[in-house]
Amino acid sequence: MARGSLAAAQASTRVRERDSISHYWILLLVLFLMPGCGLLPGVSAETSRPPSGSLSVSFIDVGQGDGVLVQSGGEEYLIDAGRAEEGANVVDFLRGRGVDELDGIVVSNPDADHIGGFVDVLDALEVETVYASGDPKGTLTYDTFLRAVREEGANVTTLRAGVRMDWGGVRADV
Repeated sequence: MARGSLAAAQASTRVRERDSISHYWILLLVLFLMPGCGLLPGVSAETSRPPSGSLSVSFIDVGQGDGVLVQSGGEEYLIDAGRAEEGANVVDFLRGRGVDELDGIVVSNPDADHIGGFVDVLDALEVETVYASGDPKGTLTYDTFLRAVREEGANVTTLRAGVRMDWGGVRADV
């Protein structure tokens, strides 16, 4: 009977040692992954500008609506910016990607879930050109957006189907 108890105790000790080793490796793995996920203080998972000669397309989580950052050839364009309450998040995202000014913003349509966030973007960053769909909308959100564009002093270009634009060596077709 004593021999059986000794064997059980040794088996239990081996299981605890194996569990300790497993926990050790899991802890090391978590510590290794945390910096890349931006989970450690002072460490960010955000990236900077893409290398010269490359194309980067980033989809921004703006809830309902759209937000797309296109970076190519040293030029940066933002297509839509979500609702107004997402504006600060969009600005933070852009700054995290090394964006301090935009060559253009594109308004795919004047609905609030596409243009609302642009007001914060226009307040925070210099914008050279605003590409608008030409679809007028008599809403408070659209009027606020137009006021912000005027205050920014950006050029306004109305886009139509068939227009081709060169964005840092990348052709954008409307």
